[in-house]
Amino acid sequence: MADDNPTNRLVIRTLLEQFGIETITVDSGTAAIEAWEGGTWSAILMDIHMPGMDGLDATRKSAPANRPAAGPTSRSSLSPPAS
Repeated sequence: MADDNPTNRLVIRTLLEQFGIETITVDSGTAAIEAWEGGTWSAILMDIHMPGMDGLDATRKSAPANRPAAGPTSRSSLSPPAS
């Protein structure tokens, strides 16, 4: 799960782990790509609005054509866009 807000990371990680879901958290789009390349994942939760590389750019860069998709892609937002 990638989110630049530490409170969001803590809340979502705690919630997922209550359901027995092992969770890795990172704080940037760049770190998300590094984590993606280093493992096999069932799901990736990505904040859209992050400084530096945002979640949309990180999502585009983390799914190269040579790596098969594991399943469908869905996008959602937990907070309103930053102003």
